Amino acid sequence: MAATCRVSLPDPIVRKDDKGPIRRNGCAVSGSADHLVSKRSEELWKANPAADRDQATSGSQQTSNWQLRLRSAPVWILRLPVVYLRATHRSASTLFKFQPPKYATVINSFAMAHESAETNSPPSTKSGILIPGKTHSVWSPETVLSKLDHRPETNATSPVPFFQILERLKTTKREGWRRFNIVHGESIADHMYRMSIMTMVPPASLATRLDIPRCTRMALIHDMAESLVGDITPLDGISSAEKRRREEATMDYLCKSLLGNVNGGLSGEEIRKVWKEYEDSDTLEAKYVHDIDKLELLLQMVDYERSHGGRVDLGEFANVTTRINLSEMREWADRILEERNTFWAGIGVTPTDGVSGLSKEKMDQMDAYYGKT
Repeated sequence: MAATCRVSLPDPIVRKDDKGPIRRNGCAVSGSADHLVSKRSEELWKANPAADRDQATSGSQQTSNWQLRLRSAPVWILRLPVVYLRATHRSASTLFKFQPPKYATVINSFAMAHESAETNSPPSTKSGILIPGKTHSVWSPETVLSKLDHRPETNATSPVPFFQILERLKTTKREGWRRFNIVHGESIADHMYRMSIMTMVPPASLATRLDIPRCTRMALIHDMAESLVGDITPLDGISSAEKRRREEATMDYLCKSLLGNVNGGLSGEEIRKVWKEYEDSDTLEAKYVHDIDKLELLLQMVDYERSHGGRVDLGEFANVTTRINLSEMREWADRILEERNTFWAGIGVTPTDGVSGLSKEKMDQMDAYYGKT
């Protein structure tokens, strides 16, 4: 029979940092370290008020002797578990197989930001910009699949392997924001979700001309290839033709290798047709969803500028306004930019506009990515 390990949890640790105020569980408190006692000591003193308080404290210390050692330990030793978790991107459960729930919860509160895996490499000021010389190497879905810990089963009759690969859309962050140190920003799936909702409420003049359910389906599918390709941005140095080649290869893998033998519901072939309709951008539905794609970007740009209190200017993304096709959608873009200007005026700052402030190099990159307007 496996041994069961139990841990007797100590009272909240009270210690004085090497530099700084006395702290209880990471929060500064007032008073002297000599007069701060544990909760257990307080209970003992109340139960026997006639006894010497120091004696009550001593009794408590005997029941949690290892707590005293933690108090006297250097601060860096107390932080080792947190450093380890952050360095290895592991959760606290890997350290506590015997599941002491309260203490594990304390550690998890430090490691919370690292619970969800991220597909992207660590962020930097050049996140989303690929290394010159490597941007045109021969890429195929196998380039990514060969590095996965768990490869989805191909040619299965179940759609589960397909569902599993889609998880990467949830863990891959949109790269453009990461260049501005927005580390825990939206994922590809986040972007596609709001897009999908937006397609459901078109302007009245468009609503009667659109197949709205088809538009919503297109919004959910249009970035599906990024589950393996990743979020390629205009600054990546990858031509639109190369981007299209990679995405076509990925859609072939998803729709044929993972969904080719799956029956029932929307077939892999039908999913690929919807994706191609979006890429070709010939139908009104495709033009509408392309504009929604840009409008969602504008909304997120303003959302981040507001949430950062004007400490970050994301104006270069406003350039997509000049690339919106349908006049009804340009009205939405104007409304979003009007709100943006009101926000910046409120803090007395003139932001960049995404056109006049861009270098010729960036303009050329955007023209190559989106096509000249």
